Amino acid sequence: MYQDKKKIVLGFLIFPGFPMSCLTSAIEPLRAANEIAGAEVFAWKLISETGDRVKSSALVSFDPDLTLDTADDLDFLILLSSPLAQFKNPKHANGRLR
Repeated sequence: MYQDKKKIVLGFLIFPGFPMSCLTSAIEPLRAANEIAGAEVFAWKLISETGDRVKSSALVSFDPDLTLDTADDLDFLILLSSPLAQFKNPKHANGRLR
């Protein structure tokens, strides 16, 4: 059984047109690991640049949990995008990522 009390929190910054299969392929093993451990070892948050709903390449919409500006206290940040994705405000977003 999982003994450590620190939860590992992953953020998934999603852009319009991102491949939904990439998101589900990342989240499902985390969910299974939590089940096997009998505890919430991993948590994840969906993030968009502005907090707006994001439509995947499969046209399924996702409501983010956080905006890029409120995405604090993450252990890891993973970006999921289409090949041509861009920030709406690149200067601010790139600064926030740093």
